[in-house]
Amino acid sequence: MEGSLLVGDRIMVSKLHYGPRLPKSPFEIPWINLLFYLNKDARARIDSTWWGYKRYNGFSRIKNDDIIVFNHPEDTVDYYVKRCIGRPGDTISMEDGVIYNNSQRTRNPPTIKHLFNIWYSNRSKFKRVVDSLMLDITIRDTSYTKLNLTRPELIALKKSQGIDSLSIFDFRIESSVLTKGGRNSVNNWSDIWIPKKGSTVKLSDEVLRKYEMILTNHEEIVIEKKDGDFWIEKNKVANYTFKNNYYFVLGDNRHNSIDSRYWGMVPEQNVVGNVILVLYSYNQRNFNWSRLLKILE
Repeated sequence: MEGSLLVGDRIMVSKLHYGPRLPKSPFEIPWINLLFYLNKDARARIDSTWWGYKRYNGFSRIKNDDIIVFNHPEDTVDYYVKRCIGRPGDTISMEDGVIYNNSQRTRNPPTIKHLFNIWYSNRSKFKRVVDSLMLDITIRDTSYTKLNLTRPELIALKKSQGIDSLSIFDFRIESSVLTKGGRNSVNNWSDIWIPKKGSTVKLSDEVLRKYEMILTNHEEIVIEKKDGDFWIEKNKVANYTFKNNYYFVLGDNRHNSIDSRYWGMVPEQNVVGNVILVLYSYNQRNFNWSRLLKILE
């Protein structure tokens, strides 16, 4: 999320927006959990889920472009911060770094960063514009470099003298989430449908490959293929109906973020809350006054 969030930022997270999650075990209830820590049998189940997922109603739903805090789908202990770019039932894709949601081009917030190849002909002029934008780069005696740029920074560079050409940097992603045989690069990938609670899909090898992680870990179902047919336990099935809602998230520093492009979608039960603002920013004994009570876009 570098650009939108900086090292040292202390953020305010609202659990009320989407509704606070109810505890999954008595060990998550302050004070009451002390009684269970004293019980040997209870301690043996300290990492178990005692109660199913439930949360109170919030006063809003997760929207695209919301910055959310969540537990990683495969690491439920640590908290992660990313931007939601796809909700349950949406079909999303990316073309040259631009997100398309249900075939509609979306607007990138101004803090989104992409990595660009830059060729320049005049080193001193290029250095001046880089310094004016306060970009952290060492300019060598060559005519090429790479820079992480927001859209305003990109526009400023395009207008400056000394730049020969620039293009967005791209590289291939190996991920089960992306369509097999598609372009599958960091900036370009084909349609991905995000599962919605109650939606039914026809089973295929591609469906199993894309959604294997959430089927196994969050739907808690094992679908096997035998002799060309799909089976759940001893029942032959042709379709599957999802039991949970899921969200697709990306980091704002698009070339430097491990997110849903790599490890898949975030189940609703893993969402903690909505990032409201930066309370303050303090890093290496420096207080960044420009970040005080900063509203995030």
